[in-house]
Amino acid sequence: MANVSPPKYVKHILITLQSRGHAAYLVGGCVRDMILGVHPQDWDICTSALPEQTLEIFPNSRPTGLKHGTVTVYVNSRSVEVTTFRSDGAYADHRHPTAVSFVGDLTTDLSRRDFTMNAIALPPDGLVVDPFGGVDDIKNRIIRCVGYPELRFEEDALRMFRALRFSARLGFTIEEKTLSAIEKKAPLAASLAPERVRDEVEKILLTRSPEMVYTLIELGLLDAFLKKRMPEPWRLHRLGSIQRKAMPRWAALCCALEKFGCIDSAEEFLDTLLLKRRSACKAAEARRQGSVEARTMRLRGGQRELRRTVLRCFQRRRKRAGAARSPEERRMLLDEAPRRHRRRSARAWSVRQRAGRHAALPA
Repeated sequence: MANVSPPKYVKHILITLQSRGHAAYLVGGCVRDMILGVHPQDWDICTSALPEQTLEIFPNSRPTGLKHGTVTVYVNSRSVEVTTFRSDGAYADHRHPTAVSFVGDLTTDLSRRDFTMNAIALPPDGLVVDPFGGVDDIKNRIIRCVGYPELRFEEDALRMFRALRFSARLGFTIEEKTLSAIEKKAPLAASLAPERVRDEVEKILLTRSPEMVYTLIELGLLDAFLKKRMPEPWRLHRLGSIQRKAMPRWAALCCALEKFGCIDSAEEFLDTLLLKRRSACKAAEARRQGSVEARTMRLRGGQRELRRTVLRCFQRRRKRAGAARSPEERRMLLDEAPRRHRRRSARAWSVRQRAGRHAALPA
């Protein structure tokens, strides 16, 4: 596993479950990350023990999802989710199964998962259980659905976003059948909660390949939130050069969408996605109170601030690249920048001028 092993508290849970006569495996993203040589942030365990048995074995545990067989076990202030082998019934809302049945077979549990790279199990003895070829797909850097892609996306429409997020984060290629199934089942994304879509888009924006957002638009996954699709993808190719923080990259995306008429305004688009911004929260509170001043504050804290953020990001990037500016362009940038930033720029310019004059003095 590329010299990556689970910590002691995780091993303790695995060995304890085995000592009580239950099968226990590491499963999901933590096994995938171990194969890639990355230390996982979260550890998930699947077991043949029923939730009630897990609660009995580990007194310091909490039932966080008994309906789905999940118990959170605490060891030395660390938490691990332990889930019983299960099989999911029909999905009514393209997100959650209507019924869950506990099974004693690991392969049945792995067959319900989204992608082959996440359908790998690892017992304490280190012998990988890989019934769907996930290890080979990780080595070949391929994202492939378990079973039939269209069925997987009909069960849970959020998996389409996850496929693109994994592709952006890991640099993997989405297998052809999986990609065509995403395009075919893209209308199902309209059934997802806006905050779920927002979270997935933001995770993609914060990867090293944020331009993958254009693929979301191109495949139609954001059609429920856009008036039309973006015609020129090159506008998003510079997203990776912007500061790797949520606000600047959301700002750049919104400005590009607004420029091409994909959205009416940045703030309406963000409100639709329920993006939690301080200005939006203040505006919502004041809107409930019927305050006129709040609408002004909302406009000032929304679209204008987004544009200013993008402007500052590109200004810093141009400065680093040493790009020359005409007086007209500099005047436009200063007019668009907020006063605080304008004063800071003026002071920095003054310091540079003085430093240049001192350097030019004869020795």
